[in-house]
Amino acid sequence: MNDFSFISDDALQAMIERDKEELDNSLKSGLWKATLLLAGSIIEAILVDYFLNFPPNEDVLSVFEEAAFKRYKGRKVEELDLVALIKLAVKDNLIAEENSQLSTVIKNYRNLIHPGRELRKKEKVNEHTATVAKSLVEIVISEIRQNYAANLGSGAGLIQGGGRK
Repeated sequence: MNDFSFISDDALQAMIERDKEELDNSLKSGLWKATLLLAGSIIEAILVDYFLNFPPNEDVLSVFEEAAFKRYKGRKVEELDLVALIKLAVKDNLIAEENSQLSTVIKNYRNLIHPGRELRKKEKVNEHTATVAKSLVEIVISEIRQNYAANLGSGAGLIQGGGRK
């Protein structure tokens, strides 16, 4: 199991740990759609926690000036969806551009929770897309953990349930 001690909010950490365990079990059980949905949820939760602790500066928020992202301007971090959070994370150099491109697997398939969309788009969920999603979760966990350490400095940490020391 991953170490999520870098997550500052106890309730959010418990949710992420639960979802990560379910993701691992879903992948082992061949539950591809569940794996994709859980992967998106985990990444979203990790990014929300990060941006609550380290609010994006004006330069990072400038991504919401782009036409495709104007609808997010002025929203609280907790109100942003996965697409907006990933866009912020790339602009803030938390996630490498190539990893954000991998995240399209999750972004595109996550909406398959709606049966009508799955029928209309004729999108298929399979072992390969689920495996990519799980790998992306591992990459994001690693990248965000490193950024927490870099932002807090050597030897610094988070007070569990309350943000920075």
